[in-house]
Amino acid sequence: MSAALKSNQKGLLLVFAAALFMSIGGLCVKMIPWQALSINSFRSLLSVVVLLAFARLSHHRLRLSPGVLLGGLAVFGATTLYTVANKMTTAGNAVLLQFTAPIFVILFSWLVFREKPHRRDIVACLCVFGGVCCFFLDSLGSGRLAGDVVAVIAGVSYCWVFMMNKLPGADPLCSAILGHGLGGLVGLPSLVQESQFTPTALTCGVLLGVVQMGLAYACLTTGIRYVKPVTASLVTGIEPVLNPILVALIFTAVIIALLYWFFGTELGSGIRATGANPNMSRAQGINVGRNKVLGLMLSNGIVALSSALYAQYQGFSDVNAGRGAIVIGLAAVIIGDVLFARIFHNFALKLVAVVIGAVIYYVVIQIVLTLGLNSLKLFSALVVAVFLAVPYWKGKAFRSKAKAIPAEKEGAPHA
Repeated sequence: MSAALKSNQKGLLLVFAAALFMSIGGLCVKMIPWQALSINSFRSLLSVVVLLAFARLSHHRLRLSPGVLLGGLAVFGATTLYTVANKMTTAGNAVLLQFTAPIFVILFSWLVFREKPHRRDIVACLCVFGGVCCFFLDSLGSGRLAGDVVAVIAGVSYCWVFMMNKLPGADPLCSAILGHGLGGLVGLPSLVQESQFTPTALTCGVLLGVVQMGLAYACLTTGIRYVKPVTASLVTGIEPVLNPILVALIFTAVIIALLYWFFGTELGSGIRATGANPNMSRAQGINVGRNKVLGLMLSNGIVALSSALYAQYQGFSDVNAGRGAIVIGLAAVIIGDVLFARIFHNFALKLVAVVIGAVIYYVVIQIVLTLGLNSLKLFSALVVAVFLAVPYWKGKAFRSKAKAIPAEKEGAPHA
């Protein structure tokens, strides 16, 4: 493998790591009861400390030049203006308009640096932007013109973050330190007025500063040295998609871990025994009635948690949003059991199978909606019926094969 290819792969991995670190922002920001500029100031000041420590460990010499100043303004615009845009327009508009950055990278590379874009870069750019559009389609709104303009300027600034290396006298790390320092100073008057410095807020703020900004820009400023700006901007385009997925994965992992621990206790084992065989459980002295009530309380608590997350993601709540939830839960259990019963024997893995079953069910339903078919309830029932019938069909097929094998053995000597 050539040295250039190794460097390119190293750069891609670093940029992907930066996108992964940035994706924790959605989870942490929602748990901090501060103004947007206060959050940006707190995380920016912490990220300056992290980046200075990274520069010290990597023996990177700090310097100031016109290229560093321009890069610092780009970083400042990409972080601070995006935060302001979130307040002035809808979240969906702000995300989409900032992630027009790959388009601006191609445009400015052509106009400023006279680099003719490749056709595959244009196609990939349009595909990524279209994918982000589809992902945030439900969150889009009319917004306000001023907020949309600020979001577009944030997108232009973000594109120059990936092109910092092309500026005269460029130093991406120094530019990141300067840009985050400016962001911290601009939001400092708002930060000092905050009063809710709870342990949760401080913990999430530290995660934002150290991981989402500090480590992310340490990886990004190193990675863009080895990959093209267009490639780097396209790779980081997965960040808004990773954001809600990462939140879902974290919550799912925590809930599965807690349930696995609880159902391993004496009380949890009693609830499982009650569900498996109430008569035998009653004969063993287990309070079946109490366990049924506890099971219902636990399940309804998890339903309430999922409903709260759903309402927070949508930005509103509807009294009819929970209709059909029983069918979805039943389908998730059936699909997960049918597909993974022979593979997953551990209780924690069975819970994972239920989660995968729910995802598969929603994928099928989304395909039905995409095709424009109106009979959603009919297709939901068909999906559940098909997965219920799969074990019967498999058992019938195995029984017919088992009957055929002895018959073949009996007829073999006469052949």
